[in-house]
Amino acid sequence: MKTVILAGGFGTRFSEETFIRPKPLIEIDGKPILCHLMDIYSNQGHNDFILCLGYKSIDIKKWFLDYLATQDDFCLDFIDGSKSVLSEKSNKWKITFIDTGDATNTAGRVRRISHLISEERFFLTYADGLGNVDLESLLNQHILGEEKLVTLTATPGRSRFGEIAISGDLVEVFQEKPTEIRGMVNSGFFVVETKIFDYFKLSDDDSWEKGVLEPLSREGKLGAYKHNGFWQPMDTLRDKRELEAHASHGQLPWLNFV
Repeated sequence: MKTVILAGGFGTRFSEETFIRPKPLIEIDGKPILCHLMDIYSNQGHNDFILCLGYKSIDIKKWFLDYLATQDDFCLDFIDGSKSVLSEKSNKWKITFIDTGDATNTAGRVRRISHLISEERFFLTYADGLGNVDLESLLNQHILGEEKLVTLTATPGRSRFGEIAISGDLVEVFQEKPTEIRGMVNSGFFVVETKIFDYFKLSDDDSWEKGVLEPLSREGKLGAYKHNGFWQPMDTLRDKRELEAHASHGQLPWLNFV
């Protein structure tokens, strides 16, 4: 099952850092937040990724090429120019890099990679939030709700992401970035049916929130998986410092799935 990651935005709240590097490459504990996010999926058996790139896409491609080339222990023979791997330490990831355009909105980015997904469904997530979400439980709940086209992960509100009202395991109301946070919020870990691409005629200008989630919530086709464990976005410099504080104490709570 593929995992699609939206990694193409400008990251305007991080302009002091994203002027130099794309937001997914901002480091937590010496490693890009994008890699921490991929570890969440990889540690639960999901290693097939599609990165929807945009802003500074070349930087992300180069980072992973360098990462692959340098993680393993190896021997270089300068006499014949050969390289032999002594021990493999790199992740068992398969990553598809797709430049979906600098200005393309989130739903448009997903549409642009639709031809790469042949399975019934896929995981989808943003590239700037970390949580110890039980992906198997999320997936199983989604499959049980036969009428659902998308299931999002709902977390107690503490961010500027879309607020939701839940009845049972359905989202009754989805509001993108409300002015007041009162209940559960969308934490950005989704399961999506591929037939979503036939259900909506998405354009490059459509956002995932307004173009997909809001109409699905009105039609009773948007599911909600409640997650009460760790989750934190990296939406501001303060958020980054909080994630760094967790890492500096030797804890990576987003990888604690107990």
